[in-house]
Amino acid sequence: MNKETPLEQQPISVLLHSRSVLEGEQCVATGVLSHLEGNLMNIELPEFEQFRLGEQVKVTMYSPAGMHHFITKIIARHQGTLFLVHPPHQQKKFNEKREYPRVEVRKHGFITAYGTTEGVVSVSSPIPIQIKDISIKGIGFTMSESTAERMMLDVGGVLQAELHLGQKLPCSLRIVRHREQEVDRFFGAAIEEMSVAAARSLHAFVLSKQVFTHIDSKSKQVRRG
Repeated sequence: MNKETPLEQQPISVLLHSRSVLEGEQCVATGVLSHLEGNLMNIELPEFEQFRLGEQVKVTMYSPAGMHHFITKIIARHQGTLFLVHPPHQQKKFNEKREYPRVEVRKHGFITAYGTTEGVVSVSSPIPIQIKDISIKGIGFTMSESTAERMMLDVGGVLQAELHLGQKLPCSLRIVRHREQEVDRFFGAAIEEMSVAAARSLHAFVLSKQVFTHIDSKSKQVRRG
C-alpha cells in the first residue's frame, strides 16, 4: 500500500491486522485488529479479561494508512478477543461505501398500515410478518401469499410496521424487492423512518447478533479442529 495515497482514497480494510493499543481505566494493552464488519470491530489480545464490558477505551491503531486515534467502548469479550464499536466518524475517513451488515434472525412483527394508489390503508387487525434478516437500514420478511395478494404490495410500496425484537420498534418501510416462495412471499424493505430511541435499540440488537454469529462461527471452527 502506498503510504502517500490520501486516506480518503484507501479502503477501510487497510486497517486489518493493524497493531492496536487499548488504554482502559485499569489496563493498557497491545493487540491486533482481526475483524471489521459494519460498526463492529474485533481486537485480539492476551489481556482481554482485564477490560470490563461497557468500559470506554482509547484505541490507537498503527496501520499502513497511518496512525489513528479514537474513543469507543467494549461490548463483548470472548476467548482472547474484545468486541468494540467501530465509530461511524472513523469509518467515514476512508474511501469505501458504508455497508450495513444483515444478520439472520427469527423474529416477528406486524404491519399496521400500508399505502395504495388510493391512499393509506389502516388495518383493523395488525398483519403478522416473519422477520428473516435485518440491518440498521433494512429488513427481509415474509407474509402469506394470500395476504400479499390482497394488499397488492409491490416495489415502492410504503408500510407502517412494528418490529418485535425483544421490544417493539415502530418504523416506516419501503419495499425494494419481493419474490414468491413455495408457501409465502419474501419482501426486502428499506427502513425509511424510525425514532432515535428505536434506531438506537435496533443498532444494539444488530451488534449483539453480529457478536453472537462471530463467536458461534469461531466455536464451530474450533470443534472441527
